[in-house]
Amino acid sequence: MTRQRILSGLTVVMRPSSTWLLSENAQTVEQCRPAPRRRWLCRRGGAPPSVHANPRSDRLFDDPWAIHLIGSQMAEEFDRAIVQQGPGTADLVAINTRFFDNFLLRVTSTYGIRQVILLASGLDTRAFRLPWPPLTQVFELDQPAIVAYMNARVALFDVKPSCTRHSIAVDLNYPWTDALCRSGFDPAQPSAWLLEGFIYFLVEPVVRNLLQGITDLSARGSWLGVDVVNGDMLVSRSTRHWSDGMAALGAPWLFTSDEPEAVLAEFGWSASAVQPGEPSADFGRAYPVVPRSQTGVPRSFLTTATLLASNSPPAGSPTRDRDGESRCLSG
Repeated sequence: MTRQRILSGLTVVMRPSSTWLLSENAQTVEQCRPAPRRRWLCRRGGAPPSVHANPRSDRLFDDPWAIHLIGSQMAEEFDRAIVQQGPGTADLVAINTRFFDNFLLRVTSTYGIRQVILLASGLDTRAFRLPWPPLTQVFELDQPAIVAYMNARVALFDVKPSCTRHSIAVDLNYPWTDALCRSGFDPAQPSAWLLEGFIYFLVEPVVRNLLQGITDLSARGSWLGVDVVNGDMLVSRSTRHWSDGMAALGAPWLFTSDEPEAVLAEFGWSASAVQPGEPSADFGRAYPVVPRSQTGVPRSFLTTATLLASNSPPAGSPTRDRDGESRCLSG
């Protein structure tokens, strides 16, 4: 597949080479998905010098399961690929991962949310490695082939989740909400959604349809986490090699925003965005930050939002029930 597969849901482009690794210790790889010819698509970057090296003492998260999911040979290929991404990539991805780990644990522990939805989950291991509160349900949605692979590896190594895990095989080009509801999701209860490492592969109308679908299924008090890049990430001299490299592999970056808070506000979400390296998103890593008042700077935003009960849906959108009633009757 040489061009992007634009998705009306969540799955990302499959491409015939390995480019992204998420690795913070010697056994950490996430968000990988099988692609043609036994290659893999991994949506994010990371950086140990070798998958067999000792884990760094200041690591921001641990994932003992990742090496079992992809194997050491593929992990070594990822190691080589991440070196090509340039300095700072490892810290950036470690910060992003820790930020969203903390976000999910905070909203489940502080607000009593017990439904967590990982969209386009790939080989995400949060269902296994995070200390979830009792009764938490984690719903993982992705393509059938990816789900089948993930489940087979989990069974092979007898990996036990720290929550009630629901693995949902769906083609997200098509209606997917019924499959989520049949797996036990209750739209009348608050939920936490994570959209990590993929919406920049989608065109804006698809992103908006996705946000609308999520909002339709979300009760008041629900939370959402998403990472967004701005338009300068695609054209800046310091970052253009990332987007150009992805485009050459058939997976161009498409959706960008300088104001993710405003985008989410259109759908009734009250959002805040921080840049990696800001005080609430550095975790002891020295990552450069440029004030948002300065234009022409490539940026990524770690955005979290909660659904307001009082906001109206965007113009032209179908009426939504903020308590989520009847939201699962159709896809």
